[in-house]
Amino acid sequence: RIVVGPDFDQQFTAQEQALILQHEHSHRRNGDHWANGVLLLMRAVFWFHPLLPWAARRFLRDQELACDARTIAPQPALRGLYASTLLKAQLVHPVAPAVCHWRSQPVLKERIAMLKQSKRKALPWVSGQVLVVGLCLGVGAVAWASQGGAMAAGPTVAVMDREIRVDKMPPPSYPKSAFEQSQTGVVVLRVDVDAQGAVSDVRVVSATNPGVFEAVSIAAARSWTYRPALKNGKPVAGAVRIPITFAMDESDEVTETAR
Repeated sequence: RIVVGPDFDQQFTAQEQALILQHEHSHRRNGDHWANGVLLLMRAVFWFHPLLPWAARRFLRDQELACDARTIAPQPALRGLYASTLLKAQLVHPVAPAVCHWRSQPVLKERIAMLKQSKRKALPWVSGQVLVVGLCLGVGAVAWASQGGAMAAGPTVAVMDREIRVDKMPPPSYPKSAFEQSQTGVVVLRVDVDAQGAVSDVRVVSATNPGVFEAVSIAAARSWTYRPALKNGKPVAGAVRIPITFAMDESDEVTETAR
């Protein structure tokens, strides 16, 4: 069932109504409501995972872009009307953002910009598929070769009894300027830990919003408490990668997650 707001037939023309309903019917035919249900279940079960909020936003963004493409593909002449309907929908009555993403403001500009693009050509798509298959085969070959090398090494190979553990991880402070500008990001750190469990070095592997969250992430990682890795029953130096997600929920409260 598709639920529309009050005065839907008065606020939108017949053509605009038809485009909105076609968009929602496309969601239904494609099974997006089931996919969203699975997403909600995953967010409930894996609520602690630092990358899940970012992945959920990307999933919903791509879902809306794909639905726009399916809706407008049979009628490319209506792209202008479709874009104006998206803009007009921002000015009418509010809708429930948890179940309807037609008015997704953060990606509105990108959705309208994508309407200008023509249908992709077959050659780049085929080339991309060949590249993905080639990468998968290459990674599989490397993994198989490394496994064979490990087996050939025999019983003399040292056994890692325990990886590095982090006992206490107080979350980093959210930068004031980033909070005021509603900036979010993910920082991946490489933390080197010596055999005594002390931090010897902290480096930034990647950052989705460079120059904003690196400093507070490094400061937090240096203050955490670590247990060194154990190899053959003895503590040894090692390194661990730690992703830190800086995100805000719908009520603009800061959520800081470290894993």
